[in-house]
Order: sequence, then structure tokens, then C-alpha cells
Amino acid sequence: MYVIASIGPRVNNIDSIINIIEHGANVLRFNFSHIDYKNSESLIKYVKSNYPHILIMGDIQGSKIRISDKFKFEIKVYPDQKVDFYNERTNLFVKNDRHRDMIPLIPLNFNGISIENFSGKKLLMKDGTMEFDIIQNKNSILHTIVRKGGILRREKGINIPGVKRKHLKLNYKDKEDIKWALTNKVDIICLSYCSVAEQIVELKNFIKVHKTKSNLNTLIWAKLEEEEGIKNSKDILKATDGVLIGRGDLISEVDIIKIPLLQERIIKEAALEKKDVIIATYILNSMKNSSTPNISEVNDIYNFLDKGVKGFLLASEVSIGKYPIEAIKFLNKMINFYKNNIK
Repeated sequence: MYVIASIGPRVNNIDSIINIIEHGANVLRFNFSHIDYKNSESLIKYVKSNYPHILIMGDIQGSKIRISDKFKFEIKVYPDQKVDFYNERTNLFVKNDRHRDMIPLIPLNFNGISIENFSGKKLLMKDGTMEFDIIQNKNSILHTIVRKGGILRREKGINIPGVKRKHLKLNYKDKEDIKWALTNKVDIICLSYCSVAEQIVELKNFIKVHKTKSNLNTLIWAKLEEEEGIKNSKDILKATDGVLIGRGDLISEVDIIKIPLLQERIIKEAALEKKDVIIATYILNSMKNSSTPNISEVNDIYNFLDKGVKGFLLASEVSIGKYPIEAIKFLNKMINFYKNNIK
């Protein structure tokens, strides 16, 4: 059973790594969206030397849309306010964070997605807790009105339901991250925002070219977290060693009421293909701020174990939560308890 802990502000040095391993984490996830190569390399070397049974997972960013890292400001926006977003790669010249009429103007990294050719109606952030209505898509600018406000800052993740990704290839950053992962003997490479099996084939071919003898057994996982990937899950499972159901982004990409049914279908498909399926995000979300979980989380984990999932990925519960050790301990406690009580 995979117990995956995410490296982040709460877990980013040797002492904290030792602590989470000693309390039951058996896979360490390095998120390449925010990776510090130098620090990560030293942590991986330490783990490989002192805990050789612990697996290292590299989570490749893929086609995730984000506020550009060139955005140097921090802006709070409010309901009914106008906000414009533009592709940072256009020739639009912006001296500051606002138009002359004082509408905030936010650059986005679209990672190869063309904003001219989609008909999305919503732009969401922070797992849907921030929401913008797209009122016009013109001249490489998305004109929006805020429905649910919040803070806009660099590298914040963006969801635009309905965006098509099936034509996308590995981008430059992905390729550099994969090469770094192979050099540092990462055990699992997971492609985020995987939408079609062909993207896994491309990933495998790229790894084949750049791998060494130490990478012969690298596992390839796909993260399913948007509509196309969910639709094509059966074909993706055939091409990969396993899938993660990334519920953090999924709740902004599909109707939340459908997610239990989608999860159940993918778990059944994975069982038929004899492939791993991992549940990611919102596992013990309440434990970011509490030392104990709530009953709905406990019930959810039990049901997943009963259905035969192969592991859980703790994200913000560990990376930024107040009780990362308690979350790992409780998840292991549940896994061990139900292992003897589920037929």
C-alpha cells in the first residue's frame, strides 16, 4: 500500500523527512511545479543512502495553467470586479498589473494551450473557491467578472473547464524535469494532466532515450484530473503502470456530484487491467488544521480500501498542514486496521 507524502514547506529538510518516514510514509512526492533542484537533490541522496526501501516520486507538471511567475504583484479581488487574463507569450506589452482603466491584468502560463480556440465559460482557482465568469475571449485576452474573490499571486493554479489537451506534447520544462528525475534515480514518474494514452507513450519514449541502467524499473503513472483524461481512462490504464485520481483539480474540471461515480469506474477499470490506482488530495483535508480527522474522511478511506485502491497521496495535509505527522500516522493506522477487517 502506497502512503505518499508531499514535500513542501512543512517537510523540506532531512529532519522532517526522517520524521515522516519513521511514521509511515513509504513514498516521497516531489512536485516539479515548485521544485528546488538543489535542495531536492540533497534530500533524495540522503533518502537513497539511508532508507533504500523508500520510493521517490516525481510529479511532472504537464499542461497545468498557472499565473505567470513573471507576475510580481499580489492583488486581492472581490465579487463583481472585472479582471483580465492574458497569455504571457503574446506580444501584449504590460508595464504593470493594470490597464489604464484600472482593470487588473494578469499574465498566465498556458503551457501550450491555445486560448483563442476554446469556449470555456468559467475560470477557477484554489480548488474552485475562487471563480470568474469569462465574458469575452478576444485578442488573446480573457475578460472576466469575479464571482468568488480571493488573492491573485504568481504561480497560482488555474482551471478552465472544457480546455482541450489531447494534442499537447511534453513541453520544455517537462523534459528538463524528467531528465533531472532520471539523473537522480526517481522511482516513479507521474504525468499530471494526462488526457490521452499517446501522452504516456511519448513519455515512455522520452524516458527510453534518456534512461540509464539505474532507471530500468522506473514506474510510469498518469494523473487523471480533467474531463478528457477521465473519459480516456481505460486506454490510459493500458499504457501506464497506474493512475492517480487527482481530486484537487478534478473538482474544478467536472461536476463534483459525478466524482464518486467516476472514481468507482476508474477503480474497476484498474482492477481489470491489474494496474495501481491511487487516490490523491482531500484524503485527510481537515487535518491541515486539526490533529484528528472527521468521520466523512474516515468513511471515504474505508470505502476506497474496500474497493481495492493501492494507495493514497497526502498533499497539503503534509506539505503545508499543521499536523503532517498526525495525518500520516492516522492514515497508516486505518490501513493496518482495515487490512485485517476487510475480506
